[in-house]
Amino acid sequence: MSDIAADQPRPSRFFGLRPSALLTVKAVLVAGLTLVLLIPLYMVWDAIAERHQRYNEAVGEIGRAWGLPQRIAGPTLSLPYTISERDKDGTLRTYRHQLRVLPESQTIMAKATPEVRYRGLFEAVVYVVDLDIYGEFVIPDVAEHTPTGTLDPSGITAQIGISDPRSIVVEGGLLLGDRTLALEPGADPILDGVLTARAGMPTGLKPGDRVPYRMKLRLNGSERISFLPLGRDTKVTVAAPWASPSFFGAYLPVERNITGENFEASWRISYLGRSFGQIWNNPETDSHLRQRVTNAGFGVNFLQTVTPYRETERAIKYGILFIALTFVMYLMFEMISGKPIHLLQYGAVGLSLCVFYLLLLSLSEQLGFFWAYAISATAIVGQTTAYTLGTTRRTQFALGFGAGLGGLYAFLYVLMQMESYSLLSGAIALFLVLSALMWMTRNLNRLGMPGAQVRTA
Repeated sequence: MSDIAADQPRPSRFFGLRPSALLTVKAVLVAGLTLVLLIPLYMVWDAIAERHQRYNEAVGEIGRAWGLPQRIAGPTLSLPYTISERDKDGTLRTYRHQLRVLPESQTIMAKATPEVRYRGLFEAVVYVVDLDIYGEFVIPDVAEHTPTGTLDPSGITAQIGISDPRSIVVEGGLLLGDRTLALEPGADPILDGVLTARAGMPTGLKPGDRVPYRMKLRLNGSERISFLPLGRDTKVTVAAPWASPSFFGAYLPVERNITGENFEASWRISYLGRSFGQIWNNPETDSHLRQRVTNAGFGVNFLQTVTPYRETERAIKYGILFIALTFVMYLMFEMISGKPIHLLQYGAVGLSLCVFYLLLLSLSEQLGFFWAYAISATAIVGQTTAYTLGTTRRTQFALGFGAGLGGLYAFLYVLMQMESYSLLSGAIALFLVLSALMWMTRNLNRLGMPGAQVRTA
C-alpha cells in the first residue's frame, strides 16, 4: 500500500502555493492588468474625441462661409396700437404695444439641392434651397384683444424669420394682398434673422377680411433645414436628391417617400398641437414665448450622422470586453496545457487590441469605416496570432486563438450595424460566452495545473 501511495502524482508548489492557488493568483493579476489597460483605451478615446471636435470645427467653418443651418418662420403681421393712461400725478402717458397675428393658413414648398464640401480630410453637407411660401391672414378685431387701445394702421409691418439671412436671394419681395412689399433687415424678440416689410392697412380693409400672401426665396444653408408651424393650418413639403434624410423636431412627417437617391416628406400641423396661440398680445413681455415657439420647430437633417468618429466611439465601448475575453482564452490555454504565459505577454496582446482602435480611427478618415475596420481587424488578428505562436509554440492553439479573435471582430461589426437589436444581440452573446466559460471551468477545483504535476519515487 505504501508503494502505491508513493507512486501517486503530487502537485508541485511555488512559494508554498498549490497549482490551483497559483492559477487563482494568475487570474487576479490578469484581471488587474485588464483594468490597467483601461488607460490606453481612454487615451485612444480621447484621440477620437479630439478628431471629432476638429471635424465639427471644420463643418462649422464651411457653414459660416456658405450658410448656417436655416430655420424658416413666418410671415407674421404686427399691428401696433397705443394705450393712453394717466399716472398718479395726473399726467397723460401713451404706451405703444403690438398684436402679432399669425397666418390662418401656411404652405411651404421647399426643394433643396445638397452637396458635400471638403475641408482637408473632413466633409460637410451644404445645400441650396428654393422656397415657395404662401397662405393667407385673417385680420383680427383689435378691440377684442385691447378694448382701450387705438390701432395705428400706418405702422403695420410684416416679418419673416430666416435664421441666417446672409445668403438669401429674395425673388420679388413679399406679395401681400395685391401689393409687393420690399423686405429689409429688422429685429424681433421672438424670431431669429427677421426681415421686415412696411405693410400699412389697405383702404377698406376691416376685421375678418382675408389677405393672401406669397413669397419666393432662394438661400444657402448647411447640415439641416427646419420650420416653425406658425399657421393655424401649416403644410410643409421638402424634396431633395438625398438618400438618407434624418427627420427631427416636435413633429414627424405624415408622409415620406424615399426612393433611391431622392426623398420627399410632407408635414401637416394644426395649431391645436402647439403651446402658443394665433395672436400674441405684446409678445416681448412673455419671457417664455420665444422658447415655446422654438421648441415647436421641425425639419430634416442632411448631416451625415453616422460619421467614422461615431462608429469608432461605438466600437471602443466594447474594448474592455475584447481584452477580457482574449485574456480568458490565454488563461484557459494555461489551465489545459500547463504551459505558463508571462504576464508581460498578456500585456503585449492587450496593447495590440488597444492599437486596433487607433488604426480604425486613422484609416476610417481615409478609406471609410468598412475598409478601415476590415484592414485594422485583419492586421491585429495576424499580429496577435503570430505572437501567440511564438510565445506558446503551439500551432493549434495559435490558430484557434486567431480564429476566435477574428470571430469576435466579425461579431462586433455585425453588432454595430444592428440599430434595433444591438443591445439584445450583445447581451445574448455575452451570456453564451459566460456559459461556455462556466462549463469549461466546472471542474477547476479538481484539475489543478496538469503541466505542474511531478512524480516522486
